[in-house]
Amino acid sequence: MAQHISYRQPPKQRGRPPVSNMMDPNQLFDDTSASQHPQPTSYTVQGIDVGLPINNFLSEPVADFAMTYGTTIASQGKDMVHKELNRFMSVNKLKYFFTVDTRYVTKKLALLLFPYTHQNWELGYRVDSRLTPREDYHANAPDLYIPTMAFITYILLAGVALGIQQRFSPEVLGMCASTALVWIIIEVLALVLALYLISVHTDLTTFDLIAYSGYKYVGMIITILGGLLFGRDGYYVALAWTSCAIMFFLVRSLRMKVLSSTSDGVTSHSSRNQLRMYVTLAVAAFQPLIIYWLTIHLIRELSKKPHMATTEGDIELVNLMLDRWRNKETGLDEANNVTYNVWLSFPQKNKPNSVTVVSPNGTELFKSRMKELNYTKDQLDPDVVQPFAAFAPAGTPKGRLVYANYGTMEDYKHLNQTINLNNTIAIVKYGGTGRGNKGINGAKFGVIGVIVYTDPADMNDGKTNDKNETYPHSWYLPPSGVERGSYKLNFGDQLTPYYPAKDYTLRHVESDIKGLSPIPAQPIGFEDARQLICEVQVNVFNRREIKPSDNVIGVIRGSVEPGKWRPRRSIIFGSWGAEEFGLIGSTEWTEEYYKKLIERTVGYINVDIAVFANATLRASGSPAVQSVVFDAAKQVSAPGHRDLSVYENWMKHSNRTSALHGLIPNPLTLRMVNDQLMLLERSFLDPVAFPDKLYYRHVIYASKNSDVETFPGLADAYQQAMAKGNAWDGVRKHLTIVTYTLESAASTLEAVI
Repeated sequence: MAQHISYRQPPKQRGRPPVSNMMDPNQLFDDTSASQHPQPTSYTVQGIDVGLPINNFLSEPVADFAMTYGTTIASQGKDMVHKELNRFMSVNKLKYFFTVDTRYVTKKLALLLFPYTHQNWELGYRVDSRLTPREDYHANAPDLYIPTMAFITYILLAGVALGIQQRFSPEVLGMCASTALVWIIIEVLALVLALYLISVHTDLTTFDLIAYSGYKYVGMIITILGGLLFGRDGYYVALAWTSCAIMFFLVRSLRMKVLSSTSDGVTSHSSRNQLRMYVTLAVAAFQPLIIYWLTIHLIRELSKKPHMATTEGDIELVNLMLDRWRNKETGLDEANNVTYNVWLSFPQKNKPNSVTVVSPNGTELFKSRMKELNYTKDQLDPDVVQPFAAFAPAGTPKGRLVYANYGTMEDYKHLNQTINLNNTIAIVKYGGTGRGNKGINGAKFGVIGVIVYTDPADMNDGKTNDKNETYPHSWYLPPSGVERGSYKLNFGDQLTPYYPAKDYTLRHVESDIKGLSPIPAQPIGFEDARQLICEVQVNVFNRREIKPSDNVIGVIRGSVEPGKWRPRRSIIFGSWGAEEFGLIGSTEWTEEYYKKLIERTVGYINVDIAVFANATLRASGSPAVQSVVFDAAKQVSAPGHRDLSVYENWMKHSNRTSALHGLIPNPLTLRMVNDQLMLLERSFLDPVAFPDKLYYRHVIYASKNSDVETFPGLADAYQQAMAKGNAWDGVRKHLTIVTYTLESAASTLEAVI
């Protein structure tokens, strides 16, 4: 997969890329039912990485399979043409268009791409017939060899492009091939009809028209290669050049046959010539539209430019998803966008956030980077968001720098034993606790600002050299890389908890919001973190505002129809808006449809990070879906291995088995076990256990601020009691909750009566 210049490092709750020696050797399926609730996720600065080095084209197994399959299609098509050709046309007439040699092909390709200096556009004739392409010194004679080979090459390139993007399937490649052929047929039929309607009598045959129409495939090949090699800019430059060249070529070629043709046997100089000119220009103008239509979908779309929530890129992404999901041939039954007016936080372009080192007299000695080092062209995009901590308050605090490890309560407490933390700036590492907690915890000890960086020892396996170890040479974060993210404890829109952020919803005032960092915070790269050794100043100019953010919702309606595949239950697809600001889009949609979802929903599949494994599948979930995942994996072939299922490939690479997995032969026993699992899970829900924590009801999974290893509510209550000295009633309350919950959970495992 192409790596993006975003340098996003997944939060610890999302896990690291799978490494075989770190996993439980006795477990194949990752059980997430006992994991902590994920912290608000980090913001990914999506780049425009549509380009790939040529030597990486076939390093992807899917791309390799795509190339092989494309070659197979081309070979089968060739055999079919040879077999069926004599049934429909004279092979002798067709052979004329394939009578080419190397000189002709070279000269014709040069003419197609650089037609502007060509002088003689007349077709060559003998006494009784037209010269063959090989005999035509000026390469003006139309041929079918170049269009045919260009079409085959287009299909192969399409397979490679789709394979690189992990979008390849035989059906999709077949759709590319059939769509390209259909457009040729439509174009030729339209041209024949137009010439007939304006009474143009010309010696252009149908094969001639197919040849002229098929030359666009040469331009399509150059355009796709430009996009794959040089990204979005390369794609559009190649598109512009080839479109102009093909248009010029067709106008000069067809005008000799169309404008100088006869009407009713007499050379016409009347107003009909104007119509013929319009037809010729229309044919030429049609070429760039078709080239664009047949190639743009092969260039990476979702990551071609940044699309932070509510920005222009986000709006374009919403429209792209709607177009894809509303497609009558490949889309869903229904697709709509759902808009919520949510409270977000943004940096200011004209006042970028920074961390500066200042001398006692106020002289600025050092300033952190405004954006990452430009390893690739991605960072040149003006919409790449500067490093910032979403929802951190604006301010420019200045003070002594203290190193506070991960910024947990225990870290600050340890520091406070030997250092006066009042009016200090804390520099902390990612991890250990949620991003929002780093500022909240520090403020309790007098810290006035927080600087957060990613320690390469935690996320890079200690690798720091951008010459050969980090991005773009690997997935490791480069020295200037900065992780963006939301600095708050709760998810969803902060002004409308438990209700959708609609116009009719009452919004809380900002001062009543809980779980926000009360002090400015700013993320930096570990390259800059090395420089901070004296008094520093944190400059945060974030602004908070309410803006409309869209979800895209698609539906496949469930039913049972003979002769037509349909799921038994309806499937809803959600592309969530403002996810990186703290799961806002999904939370608001769930709040709006809560009454319906709680009664009708049977499962939820999250593909927040859809491509995260390496040579095999990786899946995590609650135990109830284990058999479903295994059964599905056994029915799908692994990419590039038709005789190997995804499940077999999974087992081959992980070499793990599940001692608990096995078929329960009795359906009633299966239902009883499922019922008990659901009752066990629900028994840990307590709607009144955490009145100060929005959305948290699970006694085990709730978030916590304390490092004490016990139930979250009990751990936080103990920490508060130790800090205040007189809050032990809170500890007793949570001991009661834990004891009652465990007794209730144990009762669900007893025999059903």
